[in-house]
Amino acid sequence: MNDPKKAEEQISDWKKVGPSLYRYKNKGYYALIKLRGKQIRRSLGTNDLAHAWRALADFKRDLDLVDPSLSRRTLEGHAEQFLETLSGSPSTKGRWRAE
Repeated sequence: MNDPKKAEEQISDWKKVGPSLYRYKNKGYYALIKLRGKQIRRSLGTNDLAHAWRALADFKRDLDLVDPSLSRRTLEGHAEQFLETLSGSPSTKGRWRAE
């Protein structure tokens, strides 16, 4: 049923270059990272290997800065937090509220 020759003929378009670093069809480098149970794949926007390593490090650093509790917050939640930071006269605060 499973033909071993077919398996050998199927060559993946993705080539693993290093941990979390892949090259797709000689078109560019991609980061492939698992974070909090989710797989994240992003283009690093380069064809240069040295630049790809630096971009991968920057991408991992940026992912660590993201607060997972904010990812599910609605626009209304963001607006409420913003409105709490306003200071000034009631007319100034009223312009920001659409009540």
